[in-house]
Amino acid sequence: MPSRGPHPAAGGGIDGSHESVCAPISFAPISFDTLTITIASDEEVNEQLLWYDANGRPRHQFDVKLTDHDSQADQWTGSLTLTPTDDRRHTHRVVFISGGEVAHCTVTSGTRAVATDDAEGPAAMAVCEW
Repeated sequence: MPSRGPHPAAGGGIDGSHESVCAPISFAPISFDTLTITIASDEEVNEQLLWYDANGRPRHQFDVKLTDHDSQADQWTGSLTLTPTDDRRHTHRVVFISGGEVAHCTVTSGTRAVATDDAEGPAAMAVCEW
């Protein structure tokens, strides 16, 4: 009887098992652009911020304290940077409610602004959607 050694077409492994003859397929990770969310207000402490994190989960923060002050423009700013995963591609919204009378949000991808909104008035609300 002839030897029953491995035969690639039959899928036999060296030890006679039926291992795959094809190398495993590997995929390079999908790269998504980093997003920077920048908010601004005429007050240091603000009402709230709603955004979606890198995995598409909603996040909500009250009493949002902005960290940087531009005395020339008399505005406070803060930013948040994230790299979305594939699951987040369809969730694109930031809501910022000022503690003063000016609210601004800008979302950038690299150097390109993808969304921006400005609002004025008591408890001004800026909404960035893209």
